[in-house]
Amino acid sequence: MRQKYTIIRDILNLIFNNCNITREDIKKKLNIASSYVYSIIPKLLKQKIIVESNDGISGSRRKKRFLSINPELGCVIGINIEHNYIEGGIYDFNINPVTKIHQNIILKEYTEKFIVDKLFKIISGLIKKSGKKKVYGIGIGNPGITKLSIRYNAHEVDIFDWRDFNLEKIIQERFKIPVVISGKNNLSALAEYWNLRHKGYKHLVYVNISVGVGMGSVINGEIFTGGKGDAGNIGHMIIVGADEGRLCVCGNRGCLGSMVSTDSIVSQIKELAEYGVFTKLGKENIDYDNIVRKFKEKDKLVADVINNVARYLSIGIFNIINTVSPEIVIIGGDIVKLGTEFEEQVKHNLDKLLWAGNKKFLPEVMFSNMVGGHSKGAGLYILKKIFNEDIENIINL
Repeated sequence: MRQKYTIIRDILNLIFNNCNITREDIKKKLNIASSYVYSIIPKLLKQKIIVESNDGISGSRRKKRFLSINPELGCVIGINIEHNYIEGGIYDFNINPVTKIHQNIILKEYTEKFIVDKLFKIISGLIKKSGKKKVYGIGIGNPGITKLSIRYNAHEVDIFDWRDFNLEKIIQERFKIPVVISGKNNLSALAEYWNLRHKGYKHLVYVNISVGVGMGSVINGEIFTGGKGDAGNIGHMIIVGADEGRLCVCGNRGCLGSMVSTDSIVSQIKELAEYGVFTKLGKENIDYDNIVRKFKEKDKLVADVINNVARYLSIGIFNIINTVSPEIVIIGGDIVKLGTEFEEQVKHNLDKLLWAGNKKFLPEVMFSNMVGGHSKGAGLYILKKIFNEDIENIINL
């Protein structure tokens, strides 16, 4: 029975993680006997755990029968806790959004009890909206550090002060279903990987630049968290010396986050305007959205600051490429509002940093166009856990 369970789990995992897959593909990839594949697949189809479609033509001109997970099998909940809002959604078993929710809340202005109660209400509301579909699990992305062994929201000086607070356990005890928590950037990396998996990428880096800067990595199709669970904290990668670098919340100067975050951009432009440098913004209208608008209108002060941001960001990406060697680097967050011109500036600066020996290994660098990637990644993360560890809750062996 254990061997049968393992084979079924491996087959379902393979179907789940691949866009279009046939019985023959499964047999080859898992290196298992045809008898297993051709006896198990009909049972999974009968239980409506998987579905098949005739969407392709084989080399012999026969129709291929592709297998996929039945999206109607059930659903999961993905939640993302941000600095100033909480968003969430219900996702089917193909990670298609069924319904979404967004509530504004400034985390640092409230106690942990208030925020947990708010999460309870949001999750309860989503469960009600799922109707008759079973909710199999909850994934949560948070803006702090998530330790592998304890899973708590660690102290993050510029957001809130939760210490040794086991949010995962609290949510799981309340709703009696599996819960996983991970850093939001890891989850966005996973969601980006999921959207691009048909292109064959296995190693992906997602760089999030908003009020802070962070990174998520997917290596061999799985989130990479490092030995202690806090990999990707690139906002505190020092990229310039103390004489040029701005002061970071961590106490150091020249951290990537202090040089390229949207908060840093706003601060830099405010400081220069106060010194008397001319800008059409006006001292009272200096916020990030107005800065984006003036950048596209070629305001000289804004353009000069953004040009420096592009240079500093390219240094950070250059360091990431040389350390991680990803196949693709995706830049997301509010920074992408600056548009194509800024994207090209970053790529141009990055190209200047590369030497002849490693130019041919340069990964693709692109801006993300994904909306709601953190919560989608959270739903995907719990669903991957279910297929890896809790498959007996889905199938009738």
